[in-house]
Amino acid sequence: MLCSASLQTLTVSTQDHTTRLLYMRHRYAVPVLAMLLIALVVGLGVAIAVGHNPMATVDNSVLHWTVGHRSPAATTVMSGVTNLFGPAWVLTWTLLATVALILRDDTVMRGLTVLSTVAVAGALGTVFKAACHRIRPPLVDQASDYEVGKSFPSGHVTGTAALVCALALALTVASPAIWRTVAAVLALAISIFAAATRLYLGVHWFSDVVAAIVLAGAVALVMPAVVRELCVALSPHASPRFKPYIDPSIDANHLRRLQPESEHHASVAP
Repeated sequence: MLCSASLQTLTVSTQDHTTRLLYMRHRYAVPVLAMLLIALVVGLGVAIAVGHNPMATVDNSVLHWTVGHRSPAATTVMSGVTNLFGPAWVLTWTLLATVALILRDDTVMRGLTVLSTVAVAGALGTVFKAACHRIRPPLVDQASDYEVGKSFPSGHVTGTAALVCALALALTVASPAIWRTVAAVLALAISIFAAATRLYLGVHWFSDVVAAIVLAGAVALVMPAVVRELCVALSPHASPRFKPYIDPSIDANHLRRLQPESEHHASVAP
C-alpha cells in the first residue's frame, strides 16, 4: 500500500510538472513567434529601403500578370469591393465589434483585444510605411483611383487582416480546436481576398500585401496576452463599480459559462 501510494504521488507530481512545462512553453511560444514574424517584416522593409528587395522578381511578375488579366467589369467590381477594406470601413467594423463584444460579455477583455489589435497593427503599419518610404507601382499600371502614397505594407490589408484575425481568436476563445481552425482559415481567406483586390488594381506590390498579413497576424497573436496583463495591472486600482468589467478572473469565469455543458467535464489535454 505504501509503495502504491508513493507511486501514485510520483505519477501525479510528474504529470503536474509536465503540465507546467507545456503551459510555460505555450506561454512563451506565442510571443516569440509573433516577434519573429514582425522581425521578418522589418527585415523585408529594410531590404526594400536599401534597394535589395528579395521579392522583386515576384513583385514584378504578379503586377504584370494582373495588368494583363483585367476587364472593365472586374475593375468596376474590384474598385467598389476594395473600399470595404479601407480605413474608414475597418474602423467602423472594429468599433461595432468592440461594442458588441463588451455588451455581450459584460467585460472589456475580448472587445478591448479586438480594438487594440487593429490599433496597434495600424500604428505599426504606419511607422513601417514612413520608414521604408516605398513607391507604389507606376500609375500606368494602376487600374483606377490612382494612389501615390507610401506602399509598404498595405494599409487596407493590414487593417482588414488585423480585424478578422482578432475576431477569429476572440470569438473562438472557448471553442473546440476544430472551430478555432475554421475561424483561422476564414480569417486568412478574407485577408487574401482583400490583398487580391489591391493587387488587381495595381496599387500595391505583392510583398506589400504579404507583409501586411504577416504583421497583422503577429499582432493578433500577441495582443490577447498584452490586454490580459494590462487588465491584471489595472484591476486592483479600479473602483468596485468598474472592476468587474476589467478583472480577467471574472472574464474567465464568464467564458467558462459560455462553453457547452459537454465541454465543462472534458479533461484538459496535456
